[in-house]
Amino acid sequence: MLFKKGKKAKKCVFIGLDGVPYELLQRLMEQGHMPHLAALKDRGGFTAMKSSVPEVSSVAWSSFNTGFDPSHHGIFGFMELDKNYQMTFPTFLNLKQQTLWEKTALLDKQTVVVNIPQTYPVRPFKGQIISGFISLDVRKSVYPPSLLDLIKRFDYRIDVDIPEIRDKDTRDKLLMERIFSVFEARVKLVKHLLKKADWDLFLAVVTETDRLMHYFFPSLVGRDNWTEDCLRLFNAIDGFIADAQETADTDNLFVMSDHGFCVTEREVLINNLLRREGLLIPKPGAKAIQDIDFAQTKAFALDPARIYIHDERFSQGHRLTENQRQRLVDYIIDACSNLEYAGSPVFQHIFRREDIYSGPLLSQAADILLVTNKGFDAKGTLRREDIFCPPRFQGMHSYDNAFFLSSMPLDFAEDMNVQAPHWILFDLIKS
Repeated sequence: MLFKKGKKAKKCVFIGLDGVPYELLQRLMEQGHMPHLAALKDRGGFTAMKSSVPEVSSVAWSSFNTGFDPSHHGIFGFMELDKNYQMTFPTFLNLKQQTLWEKTALLDKQTVVVNIPQTYPVRPFKGQIISGFISLDVRKSVYPPSLLDLIKRFDYRIDVDIPEIRDKDTRDKLLMERIFSVFEARVKLVKHLLKKADWDLFLAVVTETDRLMHYFFPSLVGRDNWTEDCLRLFNAIDGFIADAQETADTDNLFVMSDHGFCVTEREVLINNLLRREGLLIPKPGAKAIQDIDFAQTKAFALDPARIYIHDERFSQGHRLTENQRQRLVDYIIDACSNLEYAGSPVFQHIFRREDIYSGPLLSQAADILLVTNKGFDAKGTLRREDIFCPPRFQGMHSYDNAFFLSSMPLDFAEDMNVQAPHWILFDLIKS
């Protein structure tokens, strides 16, 4: 991906739209709901893009932030299981590579970062940052600390609080109101920083899109009754991007999603597949991953669709030769390849870790990584006993329909993935 001749950097603005799929954005532009993005596309470039493996925000944004895959940056999933079988939550402190804004700071460039997921707790650098989800303590969510006053002034919230209401209609109404409320406060703060902060590179992510589509995605494909509200949010996002570009006074604007989205048809419980194959032995009444009988278990899965051979990485793991490990991997891959629902194969891709990773942290990765076909949402839960279950969310992440949009013409690679925009922005800002 190379910039065409004659394009040099001044200021550069990047807007992330968490989870927005390429096909949906293309349709919204064609139907006139996002006229500013449509104009940018026509004079610049617009392409579908692959997400990370797995296609979760913590991994995908870490891959964008660093320009590397998980075997280099160390964020393999939203949650991890340590050697003593305790669940841990990787944070920004676990990231093993420099971020885009840390690299540009070394070039004496100023960056403002707002709401990129997997950036809590923040790491100080020469610039300004407000972390994205999950942020547990607002004091550790900003740098410099003076930004705390700004957050209070704009009633800024890092994420949408999902209402715990059983009645779906009441919950959905309140949730939609909260999505708009959080988005509007985020817009006000971003506009303020665009005007008042000193910056060469401005990075901001809208995560309300992801929350909207987990609960309302069928409305965007004509299956539900919230279409008008969903379209209103996307129209507001288009206006926000137009205002941001005008405020920044730059032609260098990029918009990207970290993964795609699709309607959820069925959840696929990977640990129940392993249980059926005799490779995972749960304790009576097992509900969580810690309830597995690890002394007898040969393999287990963590969300989403990461299968680990239970080997010496874990305190009760089995001592295996490489040949034994590979035979077990082969057996599991064969079982996954044959898994179907209503005559449809469940998995689009079944990767061995060495097929897609090659970095120094390879040994920490899952042995097998699964990418489902659209509609099948892979989970590691043990709360139910069936392999296939009705979904809890209306929409699910997808691997191969993220997008990247550039206001300037680019030569796109055919097999572009979520890491590539990192290097496009870095090359631009250092030029």
